[in-house]
Amino acid sequence: MTRVCSYDRPGEGSSPEPKAQQTLAGSARLLHDLLSTLRVGSHGIILVGHSLGGTIAAQYASQYRRTQQVKALVLLDATPVGFAGEVRKLIPPQATGASGEMRTVNLAIASGSNPERLLLGEAPMPAIGNVPLTVVRHGRPIFDGVGRYAKRLETIWAEGQQRWLRLSTRSAMVIARGSGHAIYLDEPSLTLRLIRQAISTAS
Repeated sequence: MTRVCSYDRPGEGSSPEPKAQQTLAGSARLLHDLLSTLRVGSHGIILVGHSLGGTIAAQYASQYRRTQQVKALVLLDATPVGFAGEVRKLIPPQATGASGEMRTVNLAIASGSNPERLLLGEAPMPAIGNVPLTVVRHGRPIFDGVGRYAKRLETIWAEGQQRWLRLSTRSAMVIARGSGHAIYLDEPSLTLRLIRQAISTAS
């Protein structure tokens, strides 16, 4: 029913690691350049992003909001802005095991010490107006492995998903009851249905 494009960000999949540190703004710019090269952006696009890809999709929609290029946005358990900072405050440096690993991984993601060399900011993104936005949140716990921090982490994540709703005046929350973090794998039918709805809304 439509053309679908995906890409490997620098440092992921088949793309080489970037030579310099990346930012969310730079990642959005790279995607914009890619869409311009493919000549698929001028007619409008539906952006779908999962996890960190969702954060970049939201950045893109915000950064290029004045072009009215993004016709709808679907965020699949997108990493909330500032999540890594919350993890840093919650889990102490001396934590070991899965809790310590959770802290280390999130600090690496936030500080640019990751294959993408992506440095995440913590400032809220400017709103995208009335662009249709679907925020999809996992329904099954995903932090059970970090012991006593699990419940608080789930709360922080859920609060972050609520904040995504503020990006648009036409936003809606969907909870994928049968899904962990990888919603597109756990509930592909739900994912496709929501994308089709986004396409229909944008038409």
